[in-house]
Amino acid sequence: MNYKLPAVKRYLVSVLALLILMMFLPFEAKSQEAPQITGQLPALTGPQKRTLSLIAREAIDATIESRPSREATVDPRLMVPQAMVASIYVDGKLRARAWRLTDLQPLYLAARDLTYLALASPKVSRIKISQEELLRARVSLAVLSNFTPAKDETEVPPRTAVVIYSGFTEWLGLPGDVASGSAKDLLTYICSQAGLRPMAWLLPQTIIYSAEVEGTTESDF
Repeated sequence: MNYKLPAVKRYLVSVLALLILMMFLPFEAKSQEAPQITGQLPALTGPQKRTLSLIAREAIDATIESRPSREATVDPRLMVPQAMVASIYVDGKLRARAWRLTDLQPLYLAARDLTYLALASPKVSRIKISQEELLRARVSLAVLSNFTPAKDETEVPPRTAVVIYSGFTEWLGLPGDVASGSAKDLLTYICSQAGLRPMAWLLPQTIIYSAEVEGTTESDF
């Protein structure tokens, strides 16, 4: 077997050289450069928002009671696929969040599935919501539309959601996530939540989008 050793050594040296070379090559990977764009859609009505809120609440109740969630009857507007964010608050504090910006689902399914996803993988917290906390949990849904590229904070309109892409990271923030309401503070908050440097949004490879928001929370009804 000794006659194979030089070949093995040459292979290992080649692999090591390639790895070293890759360390010095510029690398810019993007998991997604843009959210999925939908056409202009009519605004959600009050009853439609209430239906979405009830669907999300049913997902919470089904989790508490360890049962499948009940099916809902919805009107055609809620069968349209659209970007959505589900946020779960306990005692007024954001504890879990999930979103879908691509491979969109109909709104009524997204309200259910994103609530379940937020409970399973909170994103904004390392600690999942406990069974006892679920009794005090409140769900807020945000439907996103009209995604617009932004070069920096000056191009982010007030009261809009903000999405960033940096390498393989996709993250977002919603109006109200920061007390000041400023785009600069929201971008910094998003980067920190995503595990990036707080000012990573200033880097040229970071892609920023703003989006209009239609929100609904359980307290609205």
